[in-house]
Amino acid sequence: MIRKTLYILLLLFLYIGSVLGSEPSDLAINSKKNGKKPGLTVWGKKHQYAEHYISLWTSAGYSCFFPQVANSKLKGLVGTTIGVGYERLGYNRDFLFTAGLEMQFLSSSMSMVGYKFDQTIADTEGDETLCHYDIHDWQEYQYGLQVGIPLMVGYKHNHFYFLVGPKMTVGFWGAGEGKMSYVTSATYPRYIDDFYDMQNHFYHNYTRSTKEPMAYGFGVSGCFEIGYEILNRTFDATSRKERYHWRKDYKVKLSFYAEYGALNVNKTKALGDIVWFENDNAIGLNIRPYYTTNNALGAAINPFYAGVKVTILVGEFCKNCQRNRSK
Repeated sequence: MIRKTLYILLLLFLYIGSVLGSEPSDLAINSKKNGKKPGLTVWGKKHQYAEHYISLWTSAGYSCFFPQVANSKLKGLVGTTIGVGYERLGYNRDFLFTAGLEMQFLSSSMSMVGYKFDQTIADTEGDETLCHYDIHDWQEYQYGLQVGIPLMVGYKHNHFYFLVGPKMTVGFWGAGEGKMSYVTSATYPRYIDDFYDMQNHFYHNYTRSTKEPMAYGFGVSGCFEIGYEILNRTFDATSRKERYHWRKDYKVKLSFYAEYGALNVNKTKALGDIVWFENDNAIGLNIRPYYTTNNALGAAINPFYAGVKVTILVGEFCKNCQRNRSK
C-alpha cells in the first residue's frame, strides 16, 4: 500500500513539475490582427525564459522518532542533511519545481520509566528465590542514516518562497543503543523480610549497556520549506557570433525546513524480548534496543525533523535565444 501511494505521488509531482516548467504553447502566440507584435505569453504575461539551477544544500536541526512507546519519555536529538539537485523557476517566474538526492542523519532518544518485574532464579547457594528488578535509569538512543529523493513544488514572490512535496527514503544504516541501571532484591519463602544490598548474593546496584544494528527500511515523508533569498548575483556575457545574451546567476537561500513521515523498521526478524537473561543468576539481566525486539516486529516509526536550511543555486540562462532562433 505504501509503495503504491509513493508511485502515485511521484507521478503526480513529476507531472506538476513538467506543467509548471513547460514551454508556452502556440495557442498563446498573439496574432498580428489585434495590432500587437507577435510574441509569446504565459497566463497573460509576456514570455520570459525559464531558469534552471543546480542546487546544493545543507541543514541542521532537531529530530525525533514517534510514536511514544508505553512507559517511556521521548527526547529529540540532532539531525542533519546534505543534498544536491535541480531547481526550475517557471516561465512566469513564480512557480518552482525542485528535485534531488539527499543524505540525512536522524537521531532520537527515549527513557523508560517505572519498569519493574520479578523473576524466579537460583541464588548463589542454589536456593530458589523470587528476585525483584527495579530499573531506575533506562536510556535508549536511536540513530539512522538514509538516502532520500525529494520532489517539491512551490511559489515565489519577490525574494520569498515556499515549497511542499513528498520525499521517498531508503535507510542503509541504523543502530540502537541502550543503557540502564537497576537494583535487585529477593524474597525467600522461609524468611519474612526481603534481602537487600547483599552484593555477595548479587542483590545490589548494577548497570548494563547494549548496541545493536537496526533495520531501517523504505519510507516516505511530507516536506515543507519556507524561506528567503538572502543573496542574488547576476553576471552577463554576450556571444558576438551567435548574438546571444547569456546570464549567470548565483543565489543563496535561507529557510526553515520541516518533514514528518513513516519509516519501516525491523521488518523481518527480531532478536527477542526487550529484557533477557544471559544466565540464571540475579545479575544475568540484560537489555536490547526497543526497535530490535519482538515488541517492534513489523512496526513503523514516524521520524520528525525540523531545522535551518541553506541552499546555494547556480544557473546559466540565454535571455534572447528564442528571439534569435525565430529570425
